[in-house]
Amino acid sequence: MKFEDINVGYETEPVLCSFSEEDIKAFAKLSGDQSPLHLDDGFARTKGYKGRLAHGLLVASKFSYLVGMVIPGKDSLYLSQNLNFHRPILAGEKFKVKGTVVSKSESTKIVEIKMEIFDSEGRVAVEGRALVKII
Repeated sequence: MKFEDINVGYETEPVLCSFSEEDIKAFAKLSGDQSPLHLDDGFARTKGYKGRLAHGLLVASKFSYLVGMVIPGKDSLYLSQNLNFHRPILAGEKFKVKGTVVSKSESTKIVEIKMEIFDSEGRVAVEGRALVKII
């Protein structure tokens, strides 16, 4: 999207996503986070969960998809992102990712986007704000 085409209040269509056990293993290897919460169903169950949890940053990586591919897309540079984690996402759980433009600056060509991830029951699992420069 071009800067002039981005309007405050614009919402992306929710994108349906999930991470397989293989995705989680690959992220554990790449990140070095080998916590049994992510790799061992039995351990996760002893901690009160229904199974293995996807890494929070793996789940939040879907915000990069929104910025780089949807809004604003290829002509964007991610400047910052804050994250608040409310609920875990389980391995294989379907979740939705959505972005909403909350402000834009004509002088700097920076857009602020509210980012949200909703779990399979429609509850907010992760939310935050991103600042993105249109280049």
